[in-house]
Amino acid sequence: MMQKLNQKTKLPCPAEQLLPHRPPMLLIDSLLQREKDRAVASARFDENNIFLSRDRGLLPEYFIEIVAQTMAAANGFDACNSNSKVKDGFLVGLESFSLHHPLPDTQEFRIVAVKDMAFGQMQVIDGEVFADSTPIASVRLKLWEDKTD
Repeated sequence: MMQKLNQKTKLPCPAEQLLPHRPPMLLIDSLLQREKDRAVASARFDENNIFLSRDRGLLPEYFIEIVAQTMAAANGFDACNSNSKVKDGFLVGLESFSLHHPLPDTQEFRIVAVKDMAFGQMQVIDGEVFADSTPIASVRLKLWEDKTD
């Protein structure tokens, strides 16, 4: 279960402390950075990943979900550090997706998610997934967050 964090919590922070997700749906490992509308996380996949297909390899949906989980972890971090309730949220739309390179041999990724805009309960997030410094995928998605207490 998610733990309460305090103001002195240092990053990186394990994702399991910030998200309600658990394996096999917990796809990011840790939140590495959080500043204003930007968050950076890490993810590592293995042969048991639910987005890994024998026939097609790592499915593109994996990259969409790890961007969404990165922003959700940032929101969880903010809520825990301000002693407020973590809000429910959902991925509700995909505006664009690009796969820039074939999947490299690595199993480790760095995810950068930036909130581009918010309107009421909706947020538009731009995300990029990197293998080392090589951009692998970019995504623009819409998230909904419950603002009620």
